[in-house]
Amino acid sequence: MPATILTKGDFVYDLVWNHSAGRVTGNLHNSHGRPFYFYVVMLPLLFIPWIFVPHVWRLHLPARIRGLIQTRSSDLSALRLLTMSFVAVVLVFSAISGKQPHYLVPVLPLATIVFGYFMAEVPPARIKAAAFCMLAMFGIGHAIASATAFKLYDLTPLTNFIDERKDAAWAVDFDYQDEVGFLARLQKPFESTDNPEGWLRSHPGGYVIDKSFKAPETSAQIAFSLHVERGYLVVLKGQH
Repeated sequence: MPATILTKGDFVYDLVWNHSAGRVTGNLHNSHGRPFYFYVVMLPLLFIPWIFVPHVWRLHLPARIRGLIQTRSSDLSALRLLTMSFVAVVLVFSAISGKQPHYLVPVLPLATIVFGYFMAEVPPARIKAAAFCMLAMFGIGHAIASATAFKLYDLTPLTNFIDERKDAAWAVDFDYQDEVGFLARLQKPFESTDNPEGWLRSHPGGYVIDKSFKAPETSAQIAFSLHVERGYLVVLKGQH
């Protein structure tokens, strides 16, 4: 309510309409538009590591489901409710343009209960072994990523550079999403510019952070550069 009053309704309009409707239609910037079958392709990954456990393949799920229907089991209504709720959510999200894998996290408990119901016959030792192997694989993968890919997301060198010059004027010339605001403990936000040269002429003691998709060439104007996930972050300096 305070945000609504202070922004005269603009906050609610942007959040409820521009953001939500834009993500549904795919018109929102970075709305992660994906094909309708995206979640169908992702579903097998949700059952790792259990799909690698031989006992799971011996559950004969179609036969067991037919048995529940024929015997009119008291569990059938609960299983039907859980299954249809999960399927309905997946279908609705599939019809939406913007999709991310973690959007389905709130409905995972529904699938987990159904899957756990049918996995009750699997020996606990097999489940423990599969879970241990999964954790070991995750740990090894995380260790490898920490030594390689994760370094491309470490902005500490840039924040150290900024901290040493925090009294200077700073601006950004790319789609900045406050990547270094917290890390650099900024006391004021960066200015935004689409004309670095002009901004530096009016702020001769300042710096502009730009993004390049290729390695920057050696230049006296480049004060700092950092290789990141998608290219390079380059700091341009004025006539200090």
